[in-house]
Amino acid sequence: MASNSTSSLKTVPAGETAALIISRTETVPAGVQVYHFDELTEETQQVLAEFDGGEKVVQMTGALADEFDRDALVVFNDYYRINVA
Repeated sequence: MASNSTSSLKTVPAGETAALIISRTETVPAGVQVYHFDELTEETQQVLAEFDGGEKVVQMTGALADEFDRDALVVFNDYYRINVA
């Protein structure tokens, strides 16, 4: 379930790992950061390239956390909603 609110890694309780929730979307809400696939790190590109179209939860690594500190959209072969949880 997508949310229009933004999240922050700073809201994750100490000792818990943040995650990205990736889902396909057809809408681009105003004010949401939009990234193009080729702007992303190789690690993030690999995660998206393996996306099968259903909702996917990916545990945050250092590279992913550096890439996404709040909810965003990525333009690849579709629009992908990236929610930070």
